Amino acid sequence: NTLTPTLITEMTVLQEMKELKETFKRQHFMFTPEQKQRYEALLLIRRARVKEMYENDLVYKSTAK
Repeated sequence: NTLTPTLITEMTVLQEMKELKETFKRQHFMFTPEQKQRYEALLLIRRARVKEMYENDLVYKSTAK
């Protein structure tokens, strides 16, 4: 069971975002300029991936009842 490079990258992005959120809380809800820049870059990567998943129908879309 091997992981694709895309999946590994996505896991790394999510893990790093989680770590930055925890750091944000420990630092009294403040990012350093470098941390803020890194978080914003990761957020852009994450949003692009989610958009790609929607475009390729890889996201479950429930039907209205």
